[in-house]
Amino acid sequence: MTFTTMERDRRWAAARRIMASQNAEVMIGVSDLGDIRGHQRYLSSFRSTFDDLVTLVFSEGESALIVGHPAVGVFAKDLSWVTTPVTPQAPDGHALPPSVGGALANILKARGVTRIGVAGLERFPLGWRDIILSVLPQASFIELGPALMRERLVKSAEELAIIREAARISDLAWRAMPDLVRPGRKRYEVMADIEHILRSNGCEDNYALFEALPLIPAIKDRRPYSALPIQQGEVFCVEVSPRYLGYYAQQTGLVAVGGPVPDDLRAAYAGINRAREAGLKVMRAGVDITEVAAAVTAQLEKDGLKSAGPVIGHFVGLELEEMRVGHEPLILEDGMTFIFHPFAAGYPALLRADTYLVTASGAERLTSGSIEPLVI
Repeated sequence: MTFTTMERDRRWAAARRIMASQNAEVMIGVSDLGDIRGHQRYLSSFRSTFDDLVTLVFSEGESALIVGHPAVGVFAKDLSWVTTPVTPQAPDGHALPPSVGGALANILKARGVTRIGVAGLERFPLGWRDIILSVLPQASFIELGPALMRERLVKSAEELAIIREAARISDLAWRAMPDLVRPGRKRYEVMADIEHILRSNGCEDNYALFEALPLIPAIKDRRPYSALPIQQGEVFCVEVSPRYLGYYAQQTGLVAVGGPVPDDLRAAYAGINRAREAGLKVMRAGVDITEVAAAVTAQLEKDGLKSAGPVIGHFVGLELEEMRVGHEPLILEDGMTFIFHPFAAGYPALLRADTYLVTASGAERLTSGSIEPLVI
C-alpha cells in the first residue's frame, strides 16, 4: 500500500486552510529518529531513518524538505512527497556551522516569510528559533498543531485501509498467544515473539505490554523488558499495538496462565466490558464523546464500580494516542478511529482495548479477538 497524490493534495489543502485561518505563510512539521509526533510524516509521507526531518508547506502551494543527515536525502528523494531535500546549511551572514536550523532560516529568509506556523510548537527546537530570528528578527511563530490534529482525526479511505491492516496483524499476534505464553518462559521472550510476528507481517515497529496483575502488588523487574519468568497461576494484561506503514491499531486483554482469572479480577473486568458496551451503544457520528463517557460511568456504577477518570480512550492513527478523550466536549465524526478502554478505580491496567471506526450508524470494531480472558 502507498498513498496517492490525491491523498497528498487532500492533506496539503487542509494545511493551507489552517494557515489561512491563522494568517500563517507556512506550516512546518518536525520529526526526529523516534518519529513519535506525526505532524511531519502527515505532511511528507516520509519517516526519518537517521536524524531530524523538517517539512514545510507554504500557503502558495510550494513545499520543501530539510534532512538532518545527507543519507536521508537519498531515500527522501524517492519516497517523500517533497522530492528536493535540502541538507544542513550555515545561516546566511553568520559564522555558524551548517545545521538544520540554518537551512530552515535560509529558506524562510529567501521567501520573506515572517508569519511562521509550526505544527507542534512546543517541540520546535529553541536553537532553530534563535537562528531564524537572527536572520528574520521580525518573524513570529504560530502554533498550528491542534488544528492539524483535528484534521488528522478523520481518516481518509487510504488511511483506513492501512489501519485495518494494522488491526488484522494485531489479530494474528493474539491468535498466536497460546503458543507464546507458558510457565517458565521469560516475559521478554514473549515480547520478542510478539514483535517478531508483527515485523514478519510488515510492521515497522510496535508498542506492547506484558504486565502481571494485579498491577500494584505485582513483582517488578528493572531489567528491560523483564527477565522474570512466567509463573503458574499468574494473570497478565497484554497489549499488542502494531504500527503498519506509520499507522497504529491496538488490542489489549487478559491472559491467565494455568488457571482461571481470580473472581475479583474477573468480576471487575466483566463490569468494565459491560460499561464499554454501554458506551458503544451511544457512540456514532454526531454524538458528543462526553455522552459516551457518561454512559460508561453510569454502567460502572450499576455494577458497583467507579470510573478511574473521565478519559475512556484515545484516537489513534500516526500516533498511538492522537488525543485522549472523554473529559471535554468533542463531536464524533464519520471516519474517526478510536481505541476504547475505560478504567475502573482500584483496578489499574485491567482492561479490554480494541480499535474502532466511528461511522454514522455506530462503531465498527476493527480488531476481532475474543472479549473473554484467554486462559492458557
